[in-house]
Amino acid sequence: MASIPYFLFLKAIIPHLVIFAIYARLQEEGFLSLGCGRAPEWTYPDAWGIQWVSDSGYVSGGTTYNLPNDDAYLPRRTMRLFQGNQSKYCYNLSNNAVRLGAAFLLRVYIRPGQTPPYTPKSANGTMVFKLIVDANEWSTVSVAVNETYDNEAYVRSQGDFISVCLARSTPDGDAPFINTLELRPLPASFSSVQRMSSTNTILTEVQHYNMAPLEVSLISYPPDIADRYWRNIALDDNGPFYKINLSDIRNLTRPEDIDIAPSTLFQDSWKGSPYLSFYWTQLVPSFTFSMQFYFAEIDPQVNSTGARVFNIFINGLQETSFVGPVDVFAAVGANTPYMVSGGADSDQSGTLSVNLTPSVQSLFPSFLAGIEKFTPTRLEPLTSSHIVAAVEALKSALNLTSYTGDPCLPEGYGYEWMNCSSRDSVTAILLSNSRTGGIIPDEIRSLDTLLEIHLDGSDLQGPIPDLSALERLEILKSLLTFAQ
Repeated sequence: MASIPYFLFLKAIIPHLVIFAIYARLQEEGFLSLGCGRAPEWTYPDAWGIQWVSDSGYVSGGTTYNLPNDDAYLPRRTMRLFQGNQSKYCYNLSNNAVRLGAAFLLRVYIRPGQTPPYTPKSANGTMVFKLIVDANEWSTVSVAVNETYDNEAYVRSQGDFISVCLARSTPDGDAPFINTLELRPLPASFSSVQRMSSTNTILTEVQHYNMAPLEVSLISYPPDIADRYWRNIALDDNGPFYKINLSDIRNLTRPEDIDIAPSTLFQDSWKGSPYLSFYWTQLVPSFTFSMQFYFAEIDPQVNSTGARVFNIFINGLQETSFVGPVDVFAAVGANTPYMVSGGADSDQSGTLSVNLTPSVQSLFPSFLAGIEKFTPTRLEPLTSSHIVAAVEALKSALNLTSYTGDPCLPEGYGYEWMNCSSRDSVTAILLSNSRTGGIIPDEIRSLDTLLEIHLDGSDLQGPIPDLSALERLEILKSLLTFAQ
């Protein structure tokens, strides 16, 4: 049985036809590809038609480093390191595709190289820090010297930009860094995007698997218009494969089709003997995930309904199998992509075994072309807009514009010079001895939940605004020390 990390139990399926991506040499509208640590004027058009640009216009702060040429892909040969004491460092991603409710794939690539810029805090040599998107914690990065960490998430924009932030895991933890950051629009017709909208979630730890022979390379853009990375799985017991010429795969364009998959995904299918079996370990126990299984009946001998019928069993239990058997030919015919999707639960031990077992009447073994795995996470709303507006005015007036991202969220990763009790409440401004200079803006009066304001030693100029609207304010004495 093959072992694959991070997989989950499927509870129900929703069958769909699948549209194939059209091969294109021009970059899709809405693509944003950042080479982190590059000079402001740097650009790089890669061999696949993707235009890379410097990250300098999307982030404040950080130190740039060149890595040895140990990565063949040029955009990954630099990094931006954030060694300061801010609670987080954020990229604000925007272009003409980013608008309220639009869905995107985010991808980070992180590699310290052979000679990282600092010694890891951990005794085991791994560097550990946090990834954040808007008000959600995304993932914990753990990467060792000369190793690689990459991660994808599907997110929905809550405005005209998306914040991707890096932060230390603890105040004295490892400094975060990043090599590349990518933003890719996702079609609203994707069933995964529709699930996000209907369940008010984002999808993290996104993984795409191509069940193909090991010599088949990674599938991404341009065959996949969303630039998903379909990686081959090094199965322990790789069995025989079905193969078909790309020209024989049907390109479906019917209006009811709602998923777009690269046609190259369906050129190969893993063939059972007669069943297929694999498992994942070290999952979060008893957690619900989303899964999508991809098929195309490319064996010319399968030419009738009922010739190949199989069930999907989870952890060896028939009662936890998919609802109803899978018969791809009966659903869409030959050489045509087909997908089933549904919820997924890991068991109490965090292990999941999957078995695709042909029915007793089936004349052919089970098979599989590809899998996608998603981790649903509740979409956390951003800090209230009236608070954000007041904080933006404070940042501008007090020379604190290097602080970006949500000012209060996620909890524990708001601006360190503020205390927030919720997304709707700021209780303290803590800037004693900060030497920021500037003036106190009138907008501070809209933070009507303030209990404390500490601005002594901030070298402020100008008058004190009328603070009578701050009825809960308890500590004012700090305001008396700034210059008139």
